[in-house]
Amino acid sequence: MVVVVVVVVVVVVVVVVVVVVVVAAAAAAAAAAAAAAAAALQDQYLNVYKLFTDGRTDGRTDGRRTLSDHNSSPRAIAQVS
Repeated sequence: MVVVVVVVVVVVVVVVVVVVVVVAAAAAAAAAAAAAAAAALQDQYLNVYKLFTDGRTDGRTDGRRTLSDHNSSPRAIAQVS
């Protein structure tokens, strides 16, 4: 009788460990998939953003340039200010 109880306990422990490992692997796979999806979404966002901002990422959408784009020339300073 004691041997049967020990065998049942061992089987239950093994099954629980296997279930925990499988669930952890599934969670890791889901996290990796979510990270890949987020990276792909960020790439698409940057592509669309650059499409509407002329390839620049400084946020200027009015067609004007900053002083650093012109090397701070007097003409550029007069144009921006």
